[in-house]
Amino acid sequence: MSEKSTAQFPHNAEQARANRDLTRQELGETVEQLSHKADVPARARERAERGAEQVRDRVPQPVAARAQQAAAVVRQYPLPVAGAAVGLSLLAVKGARRKRH
Repeated sequence: MSEKSTAQFPHNAEQARANRDLTRQELGETVEQLSHKADVPARARERAERGAEQVRDRVPQPVAARAQQAAAVVRQYPLPVAGAAVGLSLLAVKGARRKRH
């Protein structure tokens, strides 16, 4: 054995228990950190939430209020809004094709 390993070897049961408890705590923290790193979907959600929060903080209050109103309308009338969006998209595509010809 090297001098370093014998210096760290516990000399009594109390010291051994303390070392064991510390090692368990450190191992638990390491496992928790690794499981967080491995949970890619959760990390992506966290990043998206932070980005959305930053955008909300930067948007002026009147604009945010209008966006909330628009979201409420979409939730209340999803099919008509989707139909209108499809119709506008078709008109935009048709207009773009006319310009090319």
